[in-house]
Amino acid sequence: MIRRMGWLMSAGLVLGAGAVTAMGETVEEIEKKLTEAYAKMTSYSAKVKTDTDMDMGDSGSSKSHTEGTMEWMRKGDKVLMRMDMKMNSVTKVAGQEIKMDGTTLMICDGDFTYTVTDMAGQKSAMKAAVDPNAIGDVKNMFALWKKDYELKVLPDAKAEGEDCYVIEATPKSPGAVVGKMQASFSKKNGMSVRMVSFDAKGKQATVMVTTDIKLGAALAADRFVFKAPEGVQVMDMTKQKP
Repeated sequence: MIRRMGWLMSAGLVLGAGAVTAMGETVEEIEKKLTEAYAKMTSYSAKVKTDTDMDMGDSGSSKSHTEGTMEWMRKGDKVLMRMDMKMNSVTKVAGQEIKMDGTTLMICDGDFTYTVTDMAGQKSAMKAAVDPNAIGDVKNMFALWKKDYELKVLPDAKAEGEDCYVIEATPKSPGAVVGKMQASFSKKNGMSVRMVSFDAKGKQATVMVTTDIKLGAALAADRFVFKAPEGVQVMDMTKQKP
C-alpha cells in the first residue's frame, strides 16, 4: 500500500501523440504543472485512506482497510517523510477466514527509509534506500508510468472536493496481471487526491484517497528521526534497489 503512495504511483495514447482534455492540455503539459507544484512544496500534512478488495478467483479473496496520517517536509535537497498507518484485513482461502490487524510506521530521514511493521503482535523493521515514488517525486512517477503504461488524459473532474486533472494509465503489456489506474490530481496544489486501480478483468480493486491536506504545515524535525523499537533488529536492505 505504502509503495502505491508514493505513494503510493498511464496512456491510452502514445505519449506525445497529444491526447487532450477539454481545455486542450496534453499529458506532458499536466506533468509539467504537477512537477512545478511539487518543486515549490516545502511541507504538508494529510490524512490517507486505502481500501482494497481483491477477488482471487478459486484461490479466495482479500479485503483490507488502511488509514492514517502523512507528514512531508523538504530540507535542502532532501525530502523527509513520515507515515503512521493502521490496517485491518480479511482474507478467505480454502473456505477459511483469516483476520489480521496491524500498524506500519514509515520514516524517511532524507538518507534512508525505515519501516516498522507490527502484525498480530509480531514486530519487524527494515532499513532501505530512499524510493523516489514513496516520497512522492512527480518526475520519477511519470518516468515509470511512461515506461510501463499508456497514458490518456480523461475529462477534468471533482475528487475529494477538489477540481482535478485526471490521468488514466493502462499497462502496455497485454498479459499484465493488473489492470488500469486512474489518478486525480488537485489543480490547486498538484497532489494526487484519489487513485483508483483495477484488476485485469476491469473490476475496481483499490481506492486510495488523500484528504485534509495542509500545505506549509509546521512539522517538528524529530518527527523524522527513526528510533528502533526495543528488542527489534533492523534488517538492512540498503543494497537492494527500491
